[in-house]
Amino acid sequence: MPALKAVTFDLGGTLVEYENVAWEELEEGAWRRVHEHLVATARFRGTPDDFMGAMLDASSRFWRRAEQTYQSARLYDVFAHGLSELGLPAPDPDDFVELSEHFHAATVDLVSVYDDSLATLVELRRRGIKLALISNTAWPGELHTRDLRRFGLDAFFDVLTYSSEVPHTKPHPSIFLETLEKLGGIPPEAAVHVGDRIVDDVHGAQGAGMQGVLKFHPRRVPVPGIEPDARIDRLEELPDVLERLFGR
Repeated sequence: MPALKAVTFDLGGTLVEYENVAWEELEEGAWRRVHEHLVATARFRGTPDDFMGAMLDASSRFWRRAEQTYQSARLYDVFAHGLSELGLPAPDPDDFVELSEHFHAATVDLVSVYDDSLATLVELRRRGIKLALISNTAWPGELHTRDLRRFGLDAFFDVLTYSSEVPHTKPHPSIFLETLEKLGGIPPEAAVHVGDRIVDDVHGAQGAGMQGVLKFHPRRVPVPGIEPDARIDRLEELPDVLERLFGR
């Protein structure tokens, strides 16, 4: 059994909770904030329902593509497609940054950090384990990094990998292997990935040669035929689980 060198983490549902409300409700609020900004700046005259309908449809299309092909989705593409359906031009780079800020601002009060995330990262760092984040998201990475920063988690990670900034989403093996390479060429057999989704996180990690630890989340449903290397209800259980998987 090789020594454990690195642990990679999923973000939403694992370290930080983005689903204190249903994801659809969170996203609707974000698009509503963008609509208010566009109306206030006289760039759109349609109703909130018209705007949200077009943007939610665009978002769903890109995520369905990601599920089928593991090709990453990006918020810019969602904006461009949705605005096109409304007869509006795609945003230029500066405009996209501004729209993204309004999108993210609507989510801030709905996001929280698990009460054992910080202590778990502290303990793994104390053991000399390298840490990385691997998150499926369409958002620009900086928006999620901002959430990590306000919860005091960002400094623990040697590498932050957001699918919006690489070609593929989890469970494609490349997103795991590229992260391990950035950590200093860590071999997959010396690494564990922790996440709340059995396909994206566990199956993806195992397909890349890593071990996969499944963290319980009440909104997830089981998928037959995939068995995690370990299961945890809370992150505080992880250090003991890693000892059982790898030894001290």
